[in-house]
Amino acid sequence: MFSKAKRKQIEEHLFNFIKNISDEYNLALYKARFAEMTDEEFTEFMNDLKSKKINLALIQPTGIKNTVTVEKNMRVAKEMGVVVIDNIIYKTKNPYMVNVPTAILRLPVKRTVQILSSKIGVPKDNKTIDTTTVKLQELVKEVELLYLNYNY
Repeated sequence: MFSKAKRKQIEEHLFNFIKNISDEYNLALYKARFAEMTDEEFTEFMNDLKSKKINLALIQPTGIKNTVTVEKNMRVAKEMGVVVIDNIIYKTKNPYMVNVPTAILRLPVKRTVQILSSKIGVPKDNKTIDTTTVKLQELVKEVELLYLNYNY
């Protein structure tokens, strides 16, 4: 378990990291989360981070300008001494190195996806028009037009 001073130091380091790579939204989330944690929960959280059972999640809210950018990631990686661009060595029977330096990032990315099939609606009868079905028909017409324009 961490002493109060050590916990405060760790929290400040994480807050600085989050602020540099994201925005105030994520910073406020983690400040609130850490404020609710007991010392035992905080220690368990840090141990899980260290053992890579969990990752720090940065949330990009919908409708807000993208706050997590490649430029910020590269700057923070450089500050932390993390090598991001390097030559890749393929380990096969005859190992070889790629001549072009490549970006190597181990970042779990999770995105919310809207699936079109969940938006398809079937009307109860032929006396009413289902708005989702009409929208789907309009989308199909747009795709057909794009396809025709692209191929001809």
